[in-house]
Parts: sequence; structure tokens; C-alpha cells
Amino acid sequence: MEKEKYNIKELRGYSVALIIQYLASKNKLGLNIFEIGSAYSRNQGVSTAQLADFAFQHGHNFSTVDIEPDHTAASKANVRQICGAEAEEHADFYTCDSLDALKDLEEKQVKLDFAYIDGGNDPLQNLREFQKITSLLKPDGIILIDDLQEINSPDGYPAPRPMGKATLIIPYVILAQHQAREAPNGMLEKFESSFEPKNFYIQVRMLAYGPDEFLKYYKDCIKQSGTKTGIHF
Repeated sequence: MEKEKYNIKELRGYSVALIIQYLASKNKLGLNIFEIGSAYSRNQGVSTAQLADFAFQHGHNFSTVDIEPDHTAASKANVRQICGAEAEEHADFYTCDSLDALKDLEEKQVKLDFAYIDGGNDPLQNLREFQKITSLLKPDGIILIDDLQEINSPDGYPAPRPMGKATLIIPYVILAQHQAREAPNGMLEKFESSFEPKNFYIQVRMLAYGPDEFLKYYKDCIKQSGTKTGIHF
């Protein structure tokens, strides 16, 4: 794990690095990796550089989306500086709404191995992103969500955001789990979900979602790193 190369100083960079290690251990070809939220300044975008470098070095497919053109430009410059021009050229950079980028992937019949949700702090948009990603996710696919800390509402979002970007995603997955396990009749009569929910693990401000084999690996690595114990659902 090249912490110095990517300037990894916090959990999000470490979490992405763990997932890269896990994917690499599977020795699969042509993985499809998708990120929402490229960078918001020239000195940010560590995860984009990590994922772009991994995809370029191992022949995988990586795409990232940000709605702001200056964020995309900063992300490209970051990848070019850290990983080289070839890694930048190998990646696909979308500048549009995240749902439009996902629609494009759907039209191209792309199935995702790993998706990272780290865009804007709109819980309803984040839920829609998660729902679309799960429809494109491979059976053993993984989703990572950043910024689970409580977020105030200076931007006008009308409701509380106690779990940040996962404020609506967590209850949605839990309700889907209850539905899949045949909760008592009438309990979820108004809840609709068509996907088969996996389990998830929360560590401080990160949520990892995926198959149990991956979650065990991820949880064990987090514990060995000395960070606080998380919650496994």
C-alpha cells in the first residue's frame, strides 16, 4: 500500500487501498470501477489517483464523475501528476450529474465490480445513486460510501442528515434486508425494493457494502490498523 505516493493520511484513502488490495487478490481481468466525486481542488482526489493507477497498471476500467468542470480538471491534473499521463488517458472522466453517468454505463451494459460514492451531500441523490449502482453491481460487487458524519443543512436541505451521505441508504438497506428475510406480514407493506441486499460495515465515517467474504477481510484489516471498532449489519 503506497501511502507516500498517494499521500494517504486518513481513513478514506486507507479504505480505498484495502479494497484495491482485495480486488487485486482475486486476479480477475477487466474489472469495472466507478467513482462519484472526483476532486474539489488540485490537492484533493487521492482516491481518484489510487483507482486510476490501479486500473491502468492492471488493465481494468475506471470511470469517475463530477458535476463541476473545475473539479474534473483538478482531478485530471492530480492523476497526471501522481500517476502519469497514461493513467489519466486510460481513465474516463464524466462531467455531469452522477445519475446521467450511471445511465450511460447502463446503456453500455457495464456491470460494476466496485463503486465509490463520494459526491455531494444530498441524501436523496445519494440514495438514488446507490439504487442505480446496485442494479449495475455484479453479485460479488462492492460499494464504499464516504462521509457518514452528521452534516448540518446550510445548503437548504430540509431534513436532518445524521449519517451524512448514507442517511437514507442505511434505512433503505435495513428495510430491504427485513423484506428479504420475510418480516412479519404487514410490517413492510408499503416498502418496495427489487434488489437482493448484502450486508454492510460502518467504520467511523465509511460504509462498506458487499459480500460477507469481503466484509470479513475489510473488518479484520481495519481492526489490525488500530482504528476504532465499527458496526457490522
